[in-house]
Amino acid sequence: MFAFNLPIPGSDTAKDLAAFDPTKSSSTRMAPKGSCAWFNHATYGMQLYRQVKTDTDATVVGQVMQWDVSALDNETIEVAEAASKLVTTAGVAQTVFPQGVYCWLLVRGQGLGLSDQQTVAGSPIQVSTADGSISDAAASVQTGTTTSEPHEWIGYAVATIENDVTGVCAFTIY
Repeated sequence: MFAFNLPIPGSDTAKDLAAFDPTKSSSTRMAPKGSCAWFNHATYGMQLYRQVKTDTDATVVGQVMQWDVSALDNETIEVAEAASKLVTTAGVAQTVFPQGVYCWLLVRGQGLGLSDQQTVAGSPIQVSTADGSISDAAASVQTGTTTSEPHEWIGYAVATIENDVTGVCAFTIY
């Protein structure tokens, strides 16, 4: 299970919390494996980030990433795919990160989500396609309105998001 830390694990002062930057990446771990850290975003308020490692996939802003179960290390991620039925969501990229680095993904709080179609404000959201985008239409499978298999809900759209753009979402990813 992941530890929830405030400030960054291993830090000694509140000053370190102010220095935490979820847009940073590194070729080595920035905190102990499985670490999470809070960040007070100027626009979106308090956000919780989880440290992960990109593997063969770079990230795009608003893209949902899932655990790479073939890595067997509980920290390597790949682009989420709706085709995997119940996606093992790791978090949502709020910054572009290259392949093969340790970085931070948003797991709680408001941030940007990349929608592949119009997503209505207040609608539950989930991974929609193989590129890690979100939609509310796919979430309808939870209500039985389609014959698709159920998928994992990861939050809701705060405002309506147009097709192929990022918009504000409230995420709750375990």
